[in-house]
Amino acid sequence: MKKSLLWMMIILISLTLMSAFTISGCKKGTAAETSAAETTAAETTSAETRTAETTTAETTTGEKVTLRIASFQGGYGREWLDEAIRLLKEKNPNVEVDLLFDPKIAEQLQPMFVAGNPPDVVLPGGFFDRLGAILEGQFKPLDDLLNSKAIDKDMLFKDTFEKGTFTAATFNGHTWYIPMWVSTYGWWYNETIWNKNEWVPPKTWDEAYALFDKMKAAGVGPIANQGIYPLYIRYTYLPEFIARLAGPQKFEACWNLKPNSWTDPEVVKAISFIAELEKKYFQEGHLGMNHLQSQAEVMVGNAGMIACGNWFPKEEEQVWPEGSEIRAMPYPPFEESSYPQKVYVKDGDVWQMCVIPTEAKQPELAVEFYKILFSEQVQKFAVEKTGALTSYKDSAQWLPDNKFARAIKSTLEYYKDADYTIPQQEILDFSYPEIAKAIDDNILKMFDDKITPEQAAAAIQKAIDDYIAKPDAFIHEFKLGVE
Repeated sequence: MKKSLLWMMIILISLTLMSAFTISGCKKGTAAETSAAETTAAETTSAETRTAETTTAETTTGEKVTLRIASFQGGYGREWLDEAIRLLKEKNPNVEVDLLFDPKIAEQLQPMFVAGNPPDVVLPGGFFDRLGAILEGQFKPLDDLLNSKAIDKDMLFKDTFEKGTFTAATFNGHTWYIPMWVSTYGWWYNETIWNKNEWVPPKTWDEAYALFDKMKAAGVGPIANQGIYPLYIRYTYLPEFIARLAGPQKFEACWNLKPNSWTDPEVVKAISFIAELEKKYFQEGHLGMNHLQSQAEVMVGNAGMIACGNWFPKEEEQVWPEGSEIRAMPYPPFEESSYPQKVYVKDGDVWQMCVIPTEAKQPELAVEFYKILFSEQVQKFAVEKTGALTSYKDSAQWLPDNKFARAIKSTLEYYKDADYTIPQQEILDFSYPEIAKAIDDNILKMFDDKITPEQAAAAIQKAIDDYIAKPDAFIHEFKLGVE
């Protein structure tokens, strides 16, 4: 009876605590919380240094040890995780692994963090308040891990990743996560249909306008768009056009929520260009289409192209016309602009980012697991199995020769010559969901002719100013490293 009463009390206390937390058991943004994160980082530095250099000696003898792993279940499956687990256990015969792999992983992680008993390795998914967890000191900084030696190469672990991998992951003086997958973007089109119509990817905007007119004359909507979800405008057109027409410093200012950044005339020019493109060349009825409907329009030839990330080919598997090849191309340059034009959005996938909880019971094993996961052997395995790009350096070399991978490879033809790349989801979606929503809402109003581009820019700036005025506002300050 006493045990029953004790458990009832524990459950009631846990429920009370959970109600005070956001989805990760955290709230976001106060100066005290930022200080807490920095204190945690400082306290764990010496331990992290030891952890990063740990050999497997202490796990190859003695009692059984359990490494707990929790990962969001996404479209890339789990074979790559299983391969890393296999290699970890092969090196450490006394290690058992408990893997929790679920699309609703955030709901399961919440009570674990509240109880101070999180898994050792966590890929928490987009519904988990990752930023809140960082600010409250619930994730370890990964600086010492990244600055330690790679498990399979004579170089630092951080140097095995693509350049720019940690641009958005580094703030408050530390690097907090490692993105597993990488998103590239462009205008996607059915190359087979284009070849039949003798359509050629445009190199200039004048060529693009001429092509769009040909498409309209043929009864084809030039540009499909996922109109129900205006976030697709924010994923691609908006950041690239701002960077190309306003330059890298003003792009940084916009994404760092600086005063008057969104009402700058060059930024307004980028927004105005999007409005004009939508009015003249977006497919009729696009505002009523979701992502699958609009993307299918391109696959079957009802529309010429669509802006999307490199998940596009796999999403179209069910409507892929037999024998068709899909390709991507960049937006044409703004020839009158004095700023670099080969600028493309490149994001780490925010749904499977790798972190280590501060209260992990097996931090040394967590470090070893990540080094195995991001070894050449496992990364090659992951790319070959999924046909997706990872953050590992030159992962594209392992893309298989199939229609999905050939489509993804087409983005790399222009990304390899980029002046620089810019993060989008890792900044706005990760740190400022309310600002992201304000952008989406005002873009949609602009497309509905309810407001002008100037009014859209002013409304976005007001949302930023209101956010900044909050006492607990957090600024995810980042640098592109571009002059």
